[in-house]
Amino acid sequence: MNRPGLIAPLVRPGRCDSAVEEMEAERVKNVLQMTGAERIISNYLPGKLEESGWNAQMFEECCKWLKANTASGQRVYYGQKIREKFREPEDVDPQELVAPLTKMGMSLVPRELSTEVVEHIIKVIKENITN
Repeated sequence: MNRPGLIAPLVRPGRCDSAVEEMEAERVKNVLQMTGAERIISNYLPGKLEESGWNAQMFEECCKWLKANTASGQRVYYGQKIREKFREPEDVDPQELVAPLTKMGMSLVPRELSTEVVEHIIKVIKENITN
């Protein structure tokens, strides 16, 4: 197996297309776990996202979504029964809120941060996978 072939699935978007790619992805995942790189990245990302303002942007987007899709942001007209048409924000399942905002959240991650993480992953792979 060649190293560029192992790195390519990490850099391109999408899922594994074949059983070989799934094996390669599993191998990379195991290397990241055994070297501790996965934990290092998961501890590093929250602070960097907070510094870049990503958390505040996502909070604003969540508020906009809740206002548009629940009773908290809708106008009430005389005689209208709100409960029949719109739910309260606390009645929204978290997965229902996360699903429409996932792509937006990924697009708001600063390019420098995602590049830095990908470079770190590639470095760990190059150092630990020999063939």
